[in-house]
Amino acid sequence: MHPVRAKDGVTLIKDQPGILSRWAEHLLNCINPTDPTFIDLVPQLPIIPDLDQLPTFHDVCVAVKGLKNNKAAGPDGLPAEVFKYGGYSQTSTPPLHRQHLVLGLRSQAVERRQHRDHLQA
Repeated sequence: MHPVRAKDGVTLIKDQPGILSRWAEHLLNCINPTDPTFIDLVPQLPIIPDLDQLPTFHDVCVAVKGLKNNKAAGPDGLPAEVFKYGGYSQTSTPPLHRQHLVLGLRSQAVERRQHRDHLQA
């Protein structure tokens, strides 16, 4: 371990327990500042009620068009191309059918991932 300076900035700490103790002290001070008036220095910003509204269909379309191709799939296992090139049918399909479509695609993605993991093991 590399030596570190004590809080006074002059003393050099060379022993491992002392170094770990100094790092713990430093990190606790970073996470939990000792000055309770610090929160009063943060300016209060005005509340923006428009942020509570759901996005419009147009907002979602613009966001989906901005997705990049050939990137890793999200937690749902679906790549961006499914949403980008799925077309209007994804939005006009009845919710029950859409759910089955997404679940089917997801199960295929999970199976591919499990197969890939099995081959790598």
